[in-house]
Amino acid sequence: MALQTISESVYVGLCLKLGTPQQIAIRRDIVEINEVLELKITRTDEFVKMQSGSRREGFRMKDSDIDIMIWSNDHRVFWDFSQIQLFNTQSQVLILCVSSESPPGFTLIGYHWRQILEVQRDGYG
Repeated sequence: MALQTISESVYVGLCLKLGTPQQIAIRRDIVEINEVLELKITRTDEFVKMQSGSRREGFRMKDSDIDIMIWSNDHRVFWDFSQIQLFNTQSQVLILCVSSESPPGFTLIGYHWRQILEVQRDGYG
């Protein structure tokens, strides 16, 4: 019984500090709606912007930072080198993603221009 009382106290404390699950969900939805509207208003074919991190997930802690990702829209990530024929190598920057050599939850990305040029010479690009 004491463990349940402690658990309930911790839950109430977290709700007071962070907000209730409903408040957090509403904050998350507001950020998502804001991103959709911003994308429609300031639509550009060059860059995509997205918020991430704890603020994106609805948490509003005093020391939270704001994480924003911005990436170029002409960069394409492919997972298998055989997928290169699906992309326009003249107008898109191709990035190969290799997850076999990285720890769980991480991946390695890199440009592979030599291989791309070789594939283009062979008629795949």
